[in-house]
Amino acid sequence: DDLHQSVADELARPWVGDDACRRIADRVRTVGWVERVKHVRRQPDGRFLVACDYRIPIAMVRQGGANYLIDRAGVRVPGVYGNNGSAPLIERVVKPPPPAGDVWPGEDVQAGLTMLRVLGPEPFLDQIAAIDVGNLGGRVDGSASHIDLATDQDDGRIRWGSIPGAEVEENGVDQKLALLRANYRDT
Repeated sequence: DDLHQSVADELARPWVGDDACRRIADRVRTVGWVERVKHVRRQPDGRFLVACDYRIPIAMVRQGGANYLIDRAGVRVPGVYGNNGSAPLIERVVKPPPPAGDVWPGEDVQAGLTMLRVLGPEPFLDQIAAIDVGNLGGRVDGSASHIDLATDQDDGRIRWGSIPGAEVEENGVDQKLALLRANYRDT
């Protein structure tokens, strides 16, 4: 629908000029769901064939009481959504949402995406209800965990620590994952 609405007025014109494919491609590029326009071709029957690579949402960001979908690069796609648990949740992000089609500003969302890449292949990922980046960089409490993982258990929290790769005086990613795997296996 977003794609069609972006070009509806162009398609409604009684005469479509020689540059119609370029104009339609320019419009389609502005749709937040579209990552790349491959081509736009006019068919002999007057219809237009539009081929695109689309953004695939991989996570949801909760910000200001609303939920927004983002792709693997942190680009926001159109819409505001309810949280039905279908996508991993990144919460307590500081920066407000960007316009659809733009990368979410700040390091919070990128830290959440880094955590998803680390946790992605793990069998316990479905038990992680949210990635809490509210204390990222120690902005609230310098001595507390910078990233926490909320579990699907009441008040269940895993104190992860720093952004993966930024550990100073704590276990590394491999050690943390080994501990989580052992706990998952044993319980």
